[in-house]
Amino acid sequence: MPEDAIALRRDASAALGALLNAIKENHRDEEKLVARVVALQQLLERGTPVITALSSKSLADTLPLLSRILRRSMSASATARRALVLAMRAEGVSILAIARALGVSHQRISNILR
Repeated sequence: MPEDAIALRRDASAALGALLNAIKENHRDEEKLVARVVALQQLLERGTPVITALSSKSLADTLPLLSRILRRSMSASATARRALVLAMRAEGVSILAIARALGVSHQRISNILR
């Protein structure tokens, strides 16, 4: 197997490790987010004005926490996807087969490879 294919496979493995770490971090943050959203919902159901509920010290970080979770997921998954595409391509897998394996269009794979 060509040296670049081996290196790209290692890169893909490292990217998957980073994705796994992001998933674990998100899991911890999602547990916090669930508690905050439940508390926020309860306040609103009791008639608390939205601005007052969101201004409470314990809930002020609710939407920024959600944004961090989404950013972390998007970044880690994009990095892993690109690494997997490059590794498969280096192993001789066709663009169409890569697209099928990842559940995306062949155009998306072509864009990743550019």
